[in-house]
Amino acid sequence: MTKSLKILRYNRSEKCSYWQSFTYETENEIIATALKELNQHENLMDADGKARHQ
Repeated sequence: MTKSLKILRYNRSEKCSYWQSFTYETENEIIATALKELNQHENLMDADGKARHQ
């Protein structure tokens, strides 16, 4: 099942918040497990094709 996860991030250098969205495949409904699965990807890209950490 395809799921979307939207994360509110904070950029310390620019002192502003921004949203980053991820789309992924999972059968799990638990958010902690979904985050763990996403963080296991070394080359994780968000829904806009940007690298996970910016």
